[in-house]
Amino acid sequence: MIHGIKWRLFASIISSLALLLVIAFRWQLVDIVTVFLIPPVLLIFWLLFIITGIFSLTCLRKQKSIGRIAIAPIAIQIITVLLIFFIPFTRIWLKTNFYIYKSQREEIINNINQGKYREHELLNNLYLIPLDHNDPIVSMGGNDIAVEVINGKKHLLFYTFRGILDNYSGFIYVPDGGDVSGFSDLNEKRSTDIRMLESNWYYVSHH
Repeated sequence: MIHGIKWRLFASIISSLALLLVIAFRWQLVDIVTVFLIPPVLLIFWLLFIITGIFSLTCLRKQKSIGRIAIAPIAIQIITVLLIFFIPFTRIWLKTNFYIYKSQREEIINNINQGKYREHELLNNLYLIPLDHNDPIVSMGGNDIAVEVINGKKHLLFYTFRGILDNYSGFIYVPDGGDVSGFSDLNEKRSTDIRMLESNWYYVSHH
């Protein structure tokens, strides 16, 4: 009888792990599948998870004959749902990304200040710098850096999400004496979130 729930237990573990991984790394997946395909990708994994959950519930009918092991498949999925709703995966990913690539971003900032990259002007004092193919990937959405000169000081944005039109988020390096709210459209308070990470560094989101 135990063999009868083995595949349900296996399916529960696999679907739960798959869903957790997709949710935990969805911002990196945006670079692979584009922002338009992320919702259907998430929907597919949620549907697989729900279907597996329905089959996991059928194990409860066998509890009298095989004991508490019958609860295992659905228990795994309940735990998974709790993890998804109570663990701030996005915040963890942002912090991890910031500290892992901080030294590499600072090296690129030094190179930019020394004029080692070609700048493409978008608007007055706002430039886009495409990094070389051998540079580390420090900015999502193409590894481009947005640079704006404010009062003679270069403010640099490394994207964590490069959306459509004015939807974006990322880490901004602000030199001493600079003003993060002066960058591009970050003075629009209703649609902007600005959080200081440490000296000279901010996380910003605009929608």
